[in-house]
Amino acid sequence: MRRLLPFFLAACATTGPDPLPEPLDIPELTCGLGSWSILPPQGTPISSSPNDMWTISQDGYTTLFDVFGLDYLPAPTHGTIAHTFRYVTQDRGETVEATGALLLPDGAPPADGWPVMLLTHSFAGSAGPCAPSAGRLEEGIEPALMAMHGYAVIAPDYIGLDGTASPPVAHSPQNAEQTALGVWDAWRAGVQLFTDDLDVPLDVGVVIWGASQGGHAALFAERYQPWYAPEAELQAVVAGTPPMDVRATMNSILSAWVDGTPLALPTSVGWSQWYGDAVDHADILAPEVAAAVDDLLASPPDDCSFVGEEPPDALDAWFTSQALAAAKADDWSALPAWDCILDAHSLPTTPVEALDTTPTLTIWGEVDTIVDPSVQRDAFEALCADGADLRWLGCAGAGHAEANLWSLPETLAFLADAREGRLESGDCRWGTYVTCQATPEE
Repeated sequence: MRRLLPFFLAACATTGPDPLPEPLDIPELTCGLGSWSILPPQGTPISSSPNDMWTISQDGYTTLFDVFGLDYLPAPTHGTIAHTFRYVTQDRGETVEATGALLLPDGAPPADGWPVMLLTHSFAGSAGPCAPSAGRLEEGIEPALMAMHGYAVIAPDYIGLDGTASPPVAHSPQNAEQTALGVWDAWRAGVQLFTDDLDVPLDVGVVIWGASQGGHAALFAERYQPWYAPEAELQAVVAGTPPMDVRATMNSILSAWVDGTPLALPTSVGWSQWYGDAVDHADILAPEVAAAVDDLLASPPDDCSFVGEEPPDALDAWFTSQALAAAKADDWSALPAWDCILDAHSLPTTPVEALDTTPTLTIWGEVDTIVDPSVQRDAFEALCADGADLRWLGCAGAGHAEANLWSLPETLAFLADAREGRLESGDCRWGTYVTCQATPEE
């Protein structure tokens, strides 16, 4: 018995909000598999409460860094004060509730107020109990890392990962529409809670930081911003180890067994749930795996620690021959629904056009076996050719998680330069790997 993947194999304002602008005519990512219309912007806060898990002093973080071997990172400059919150968002044209966390640096704010960060977290699981705001240490460190360096952090759990109750809908990893709309509604709710409920002064702009699944989310949040959150003053984005092109990613991880291969399961199941009866994860997953997933979905566990019998590390033990053949040939025409889905949720091919561009730092790990940088290069260069303002930073010797930690000094500097108007023009080209500033000494 081994742990398969978290769960998947296992996730009040006192004043009314200002009137919101009507969104542009955003293309819904239905792929002909459903019919819904995106609602006007949501983001009404419902409630907030203290989160003792991440209310920690500066000295407390220094001790945590020592205990967890993170003392190579920049030393914390603040302790943090944390809250969880619930807000209204939307999914497939229906209003739903979602949750998130707010983390605030302790101490006196700058003269212009705390700078605001919208943080999109890495893969935490696919079920409600996997929500980072529920107090899980391994995911909670991401917003804490930024709050301890002076940001008022708004960290949505993503729709379907509900930190305080059973989620109303399923979470769909790497789902551009579900994620981006939920993220911007969380920003609206978080800003209102910070200012009205908590009396926290905030700077006017916002930056985004996300890693792994959160890197994909950060890039799509930037893509949707002029469509769904035109009132946001988006200053900069950092996308760490992002699967920019989920089609290329799926082709790669289903063509040879790598560390990222099992993540095809929650991704395909999430899309299957989101699109409903129009598409079936049994098209992708081997019969025994699909049956195990169906059993799990019918009777989900109460927490994020599901343990089950995991198939052997072999492609044909996990996936159908049809899916493996499609991935190897990069020809999904025999599975037309999946063909459209892979395009719709990939940056270079999504029907949601880039209406604006934001300075964006992308971070890559030289030995990343979860999101292989070489698989994402074509997407990076295609986005550059289309006018994106992408910057490239590759950390020598870094794996998937290490790249986002070892590059923390560069991330903080990039964001500060962007906020202060000091950012130099980027050249949007694939680069070479360097020793990132927080790389631990051997």
